[in-house]
Parts: sequence; C-alpha cells; structure tokens
Amino acid sequence: MTKILIVLPYSGRDFGGGLAVFNAALTKALKVQGHDVKLLTLELPEKCSPKAEEHGGATLLHIPNATTKAMSDPGGAAGEKDRNTLYDLFNKPEVVCAPSVKELFGAWVPEVIIGHSRFSGPAAIHLKDTFFKSAKVAYFVHSIPVEGSVLAGYEAYEENIDAKVAQAKVKLEQEWMPRADVVVPVGPLIGAGVRYYMPKGHLPAIHECIGGVDVEPTPVPYAASPTLKLLFLGRASAPIKGLEDLLLAALKLRLHDITIDIRYWDDRAYSHGKVTSENVQHFVDGVLGKPETRVIRVNILGKTNDVMAEVKKYHAILMPSYIEHFGLVPFDALACGVPVLANELSGAGMFLSDEAIFGKDGGVFVVKDFDPRLSRPLKPADFLGPVARDAFDHRPQAWADAIENLKTNLQTRFTQANNCYGILKGYKWEHCARAVVAAVLQARPGRFTVQGRDGTLLEKK
Repeated sequence: MTKILIVLPYSGRDFGGGLAVFNAALTKALKVQGHDVKLLTLELPEKCSPKAEEHGGATLLHIPNATTKAMSDPGGAAGEKDRNTLYDLFNKPEVVCAPSVKELFGAWVPEVIIGHSRFSGPAAIHLKDTFFKSAKVAYFVHSIPVEGSVLAGYEAYEENIDAKVAQAKVKLEQEWMPRADVVVPVGPLIGAGVRYYMPKGHLPAIHECIGGVDVEPTPVPYAASPTLKLLFLGRASAPIKGLEDLLLAALKLRLHDITIDIRYWDDRAYSHGKVTSENVQHFVDGVLGKPETRVIRVNILGKTNDVMAEVKKYHAILMPSYIEHFGLVPFDALACGVPVLANELSGAGMFLSDEAIFGKDGGVFVVKDFDPRLSRPLKPADFLGPVARDAFDHRPQAWADAIENLKTNLQTRFTQANNCYGILKGYKWEHCARAVVAAVLQARPGRFTVQGRDGTLLEKK
C-alpha cells in the first residue's frame, strides 16, 4: 500500500471536462487497488464538487475559499474565466501550502504526490518542497501546445490561436516538468512532445501512460447491411474536429450508400457569432446539396447521455480531427468491438499504429491524413517543429479512401476490431494506475518507461 496525494482544484463528472473525469477515474483505480489515497481540491459549489463514490471512497480534502465556493458553474461551457481563476489560486504557495492546509493532513505523510500539467503540477511541487520533502512528484501532462507549431492549420479553418499564448504554455511546462521526479505524458503524441520540449540538461524520469479503457463485457457482432452507418462523436462546432474535411470526403463518396450521423456536443460561440446545430446542418446541406438529391447522407443530431449505446448502433466511429492530444473516441468504439477511423496526428492513432502492441490490426483504423511527404512513423520534429502550410491538404482524399476501404472490407474490419478489443482488456484504469505507481516508486533520473499490457513497465531508450 502506498500513500498517495492527488492535487487538482476540481474532479469528477459533475464538474465536467476530460481532465476532471480522468482524475476521478485514476483516483478510484488507485483506491480500489488498496492504496491510501487523498484528493486535495478547492472548495466549490455543491453541484460541481467531487463525490466520494465516484472516487472509490478516497478521502476528499477541500481548501476553504469564499471566491471559488461562490462560483456559479466553473465547469460549464461559459466557465473558462473561472477555471483559470481556480488554476491561479491553486498553484499559489500561499494558498495550497497555508498552515490550515497542512492541518487537513494531520500526521499523514504522502509517499507520492500527483499533479496535472500546469493546472496543478506547480501545486504538487510546492507541497513537496514545503511539507513533504520525501515524497515523489508525478507530473501528468495531458496536452502539449501544438498550436505553436501547426498554427497554419488552425488559421486554415478560422480558429486562430495566438502563437504567443501557445509559447507561454510551453514555457510554463518547461519550467515545472524538470522539477518533478516523474513526468507522465498521456499517450505517445504527448510523450513525444514532453521529450521534444524538455529543457536540455534536465533528466527527470518519464513514464508514458495510457488512460484507462472501459471495455464492454461482450463485443458487438458483425451484421451485414447495404448501408454503411458511420458516427462522428465530438464537438462538430469546433473546426479542429475536422467536420469540413469529412464533408469534402463525402463529396467524393456521394454515389455510395453511406449515412454519417454527427452527435453534435455543443453550440460554440465565436467573435463573429454563435454556431448552432441548425447552422451546421445548413452548412452540410450547402456543401453536399439537398438531401433528396444525394445517396450519401450526413445528419446533425443532438447530444447523447449514453455514448456506448450509440456506438453499438453503427458500423464504425469516426475521429477526423486535425489533431488530438490523445482522443478517447477510438477506444469508445474498439472497447465494444466496433471499427473506427482515427486521424494520424493523435495519441490514439500513434498507439493503435504500434505493431508491437496491436500487430497489423490497429494500424488499419488509422487514416494517414497528415503530410504525405513525410516518412512513417512520424517523428516529433514532423509535427512539433515548423509545419508546411499544405500539410493537411490531402485529408479529404485520405478520408474518402479510408471510408471506401472500410465499406469494402467491413466484415474483416469487425474481426480486426474484435482483436483490438481483446488487447484493450489489458489497458483498463487498474492497469494505468498500477504502472504509474510502479514507475514513480522505481523512478531514477533519465529513465524512460511506457505502460505495457496489464500494467507492466516497458523500458524505452
């Protein structure tokens, strides 16, 4: 049993967002494995405070704060300003290391402190330096500021990213990562970024983890059908998710009997207005022509509260993003034996392409939609250094080819998805947690490990 302190200003599904859900799942997995786990957060409104049952019964510690408790909905779509306030407060030594906070722990002393990127990584390091000098800090990294390198791609679809802001994020990570005992990137794309951006001369241990996959009890069987039914899960209103290129691909497939349903997650506000599901359907019909004049159909649907039930209704799930730091959509599909098509520039795509793990079965689900002039596998400099302005230009053809190939080989793809399903049984949350603890307890400067099947540690050079 290891004493583990996890620090994040919020956690759990009630707060919302991938980081909150990831943290809750990791906390629960560590607790279920018998570790002595405490979670330190800020005091929040009751409706978005972490719940003990979602965290496996871990001890929840709240730092009292009138400002954060009075926030209306910091986890909601309009709560970005409040979330930034949470990060700023939580990472201040005078807040997280106040004498009243030390009293919350009593005589309890953690052996491991877990923080998340620039959001709570500095807080984890402050706690070690001030109170728990013998503890080892695991600094999870959930994103890398790829906006600073593929900025041309963002400009191409009107979601301009301030390069100065992106580089400021890089500098923050570069400041704090070297001070951790172990840096824990989530997936191979972020792992590549961590090694690329790590300041020279600094050698903390690095452990590349895979966020837990919730595998369904039984896989979905193949069922023949004249119509190929595809599902795009995600925020279609966000240009980076790739809807426009998917529509351009559909133009090339307009004679095929294909239905693409898009589960539209939220409306999105821009400086020039608001994008709604009705706007998106109008845009779709403008690109493809009126529904009655075409064979291929693209439908913008509402949100769903039961993702896995939706996934099981389709022949394949699509993730056509330009970039995904990791991307959970492919594993929502493969975790129940349903084929997927995922973009190449993603942690999920890189993971599935690893033949040492998936053999030849995983790579068939990855669309090679990034710069065709580059050799494979991609190197960090290919996407973290200067990127050509036309690096994404062949994406519509790549996706059209991939969908046509899927339709032609659908029964085989279900067999391959079932093979991946069997492998993913060794990448559940319990396995992620087991490997993280082992990597931290065995940490030494310069050691690089990745998570293997069933939570094993694999040494990498």
